[in-house]
Amino acid sequence: MEKIVTIMSFMELSKATLNFSLDNEMGNGMLGKVYKALVPNGWTVAIKRFQSSDNLEEEFVSEITTLGSLRHPNLVPLICFCSERDKRLLVYKYMPNMVLQLLELASDCMKFIPDQRPTMQQVYQTVAAIAQVHDQTGDPEIKLHLD
Repeated sequence: MEKIVTIMSFMELSKATLNFSLDNEMGNGMLGKVYKALVPNGWTVAIKRFQSSDNLEEEFVSEITTLGSLRHPNLVPLICFCSERDKRLLVYKYMPNMVLQLLELASDCMKFIPDQRPTMQQVYQTVAAIAQVHDQTGDPEIKLHLD
Protein backbone atom coordinates (compact mmCIF):
# COMPACT_ATOMS: atom_id res chain seq x y z
CA MET A 1 0.00 0.00 0.00
CA GLU A 2 1.03 3.59 -0.46
CA LYS A 3 3.10 5.35 2.19
CA ILE A 4 1.27 8.68 1.91
CA VAL A 5 -2.35 9.72 2.32
CA THR A 6 -4.02 10.45 -1.01
CA ILE A 7 -7.33 12.02 -2.05
CA MET A 8 -10.36 10.17 -3.47
CA SER A 9 -13.60 11.67 -4.68
CA PHE A 10 -16.91 11.22 -2.90
CA MET A 11 -18.32 9.64 -6.07
CA GLU A 12 -15.54 7.00 -6.08
CA LEU A 13 -16.12 6.15 -2.42
CA SER A 14 -19.88 6.10 -2.82
CA LYS A 15 -19.55 3.69 -5.74
CA ALA A 16 -17.10 1.48 -3.78
CA THR A 17 -19.62 1.13 -0.92
CA LEU A 18 -22.60 0.66 -3.26
CA ASN A 19 -23.92 4.06 -2.20
CA PHE A 20 -23.12 3.40 1.48
CA SER A 21 -25.29 0.31 1.51
CA LEU A 22 -26.33 -1.24 4.83
CA ASP A 23 -24.86 -4.50 3.52
CA ASN A 24 -21.41 -2.85 3.57
CA GLU A 25 -21.80 -1.18 6.97
CA MET A 26 -19.27 -2.51 9.49
CA GLY A 27 -19.93 -0.29 12.48
CA ASN A 28 -21.23 2.95 13.87
CA GLY A 29 -19.21 5.16 16.22
CA MET A 30 -19.43 8.59 17.77
CA LEU A 31 -17.94 10.20 14.66
CA GLY A 32 -19.88 8.29 12.02
CA LYS A 33 -20.29 4.98 10.25
CA VAL A 34 -17.64 2.63 8.85
CA TYR A 35 -18.16 0.72 5.61
CA LYS A 36 -16.25 -2.10 3.95
CA ALA A 37 -15.50 -1.37 0.30
CA LEU A 38 -13.53 -2.47 -2.73
CA VAL A 39 -11.80 0.49 -4.37
CA PRO A 40 -10.83 0.65 -8.07
CA ASN A 41 -7.23 -0.52 -7.50
CA GLY A 42 -8.58 -3.79 -6.03
CA TRP A 43 -7.86 -3.08 -2.36
CA THR A 44 -10.43 -3.91 0.28
CA VAL A 45 -10.68 -0.89 2.57
CA ALA A 46 -12.68 0.48 5.46
CA ILE A 47 -14.28 3.87 4.85
CA LYS A 48 -15.26 6.05 7.79
CA ARG A 49 -17.99 8.52 6.84
CA PHE A 50 -18.14 11.34 9.37
CA GLN A 51 -21.54 12.55 10.50
CA SER A 52 -22.20 16.27 10.76
CA SER A 53 -21.24 17.85 14.06
CA ASP A 54 -20.14 21.18 15.48
CA ASN A 55 -16.54 19.97 15.58
CA LEU A 56 -16.54 18.05 12.30
CA GLU A 57 -13.66 19.92 10.70
CA GLU A 58 -11.49 19.81 13.84
CA GLU A 59 -12.05 16.07 14.30
CA PHE A 60 -11.43 15.34 10.62
CA VAL A 61 -8.21 17.37 10.44
CA SER A 62 -6.98 15.92 13.73
CA GLU A 63 -7.44 12.37 12.49
CA ILE A 64 -5.73 13.07 9.15
CA THR A 65 -2.75 14.82 10.72
CA THR A 66 -2.33 12.26 13.50
CA LEU A 67 -3.05 8.97 11.75
CA GLY A 68 -1.94 10.08 8.30
CA SER A 69 1.62 10.65 9.45
CA LEU A 70 2.00 7.45 11.53
CA ARG A 71 3.23 4.17 10.08
CA HIS A 72 3.60 1.18 12.39
CA PRO A 73 2.81 -2.54 12.00
CA ASN A 74 0.30 -2.34 14.85
CA LEU A 75 -1.66 0.64 13.54
CA VAL A 76 -4.32 0.49 10.85
CA PRO A 77 -2.95 2.83 8.19
CA LEU A 78 -4.91 5.78 6.86
CA ILE A 79 -4.48 5.65 3.09
CA CYS A 80 -6.97 8.14 1.58
CA PHE A 81 -9.40 10.86 2.48
CA CYS A 82 -12.26 12.78 0.90
CA SER A 83 -13.27 16.36 1.68
CA GLU A 84 -15.95 17.60 -0.71
CA ARG A 85 -18.50 20.22 0.29
CA ASP A 86 -19.89 18.96 3.62
CA LYS A 87 -18.69 15.36 3.10
CA ARG A 88 -15.75 14.07 5.17
CA LEU A 89 -14.48 10.51 4.74
CA LEU A 90 -11.34 8.62 5.72
CA VAL A 91 -10.15 5.44 4.05
CA TYR A 92 -8.18 2.88 6.06
CA LYS A 93 -6.58 -0.40 5.17
CA TYR A 94 -9.19 -3.07 5.88
CA MET A 95 -8.48 -5.09 9.01
CA PRO A 96 -11.07 -7.76 9.90
CA ASN A 97 -12.38 -8.85 13.28
CA MET A 98 -13.04 -5.74 15.35
CA VAL A 99 -9.71 -3.97 14.84
CA LEU A 100 -11.60 -0.95 13.52
CA GLN A 101 -13.52 -0.76 16.78
CA LEU A 102 -10.23 -0.22 18.55
CA LEU A 103 -9.25 2.42 15.98
CA GLU A 104 -12.58 4.20 16.47
CA LEU A 105 -12.07 4.06 20.23
CA ALA A 106 -8.58 5.54 19.90
CA SER A 107 -9.85 8.41 17.75
CA ASP A 108 -12.68 9.06 20.22
CA CYS A 109 -10.11 9.28 23.04
CA MET A 110 -8.30 12.08 21.15
CA LYS A 111 -11.37 14.32 20.88
CA PHE A 112 -10.88 17.99 21.65
CA ILE A 113 -13.94 18.23 23.88
CA PRO A 114 -13.54 16.15 27.07
CA ASP A 115 -17.30 15.54 27.42
CA GLN A 116 -17.27 13.69 24.07
CA ARG A 117 -14.47 11.32 25.07
CA PRO A 118 -15.37 7.77 26.16
CA THR A 119 -15.24 6.88 29.83
CA MET A 120 -12.59 4.52 31.14
CA GLN A 121 -15.32 1.90 31.52
CA GLN A 122 -16.20 2.20 27.81
CA VAL A 123 -12.52 1.90 26.89
CA TYR A 124 -12.13 -1.17 29.09
CA GLN A 125 -15.29 -2.83 27.73
CA THR A 126 -14.19 -2.31 24.10
CA VAL A 127 -10.66 -3.59 24.66
CA ALA A 128 -11.98 -6.54 26.71
CA ALA A 129 -14.39 -7.48 23.89
CA ILE A 130 -11.59 -7.39 21.32
CA ALA A 131 -9.30 -9.42 23.58
CA GLN A 132 -12.06 -11.98 24.08
CA VAL A 133 -12.50 -12.39 20.33
CA HIS A 134 -8.74 -12.77 19.97
CA ASP A 135 -8.61 -15.40 22.73
CA GLN A 136 -11.52 -17.35 21.23
CA THR A 137 -10.33 -17.28 17.63
CA GLY A 138 -6.56 -17.00 17.94
CA ASP A 139 -6.80 -14.72 14.89
CA PRO A 140 -3.33 -13.32 14.12
CA GLU A 141 -4.92 -10.25 12.45
CA ILE A 142 -5.99 -8.95 15.87
CA LYS A 143 -3.06 -7.13 17.42
CA LEU A 144 -3.33 -5.59 20.85
CA HIS A 145 -0.44 -3.65 22.32
CA LEU A 146 -1.53 -1.90 25.46
CA ASP A 147 1.81 -0.27 26.40
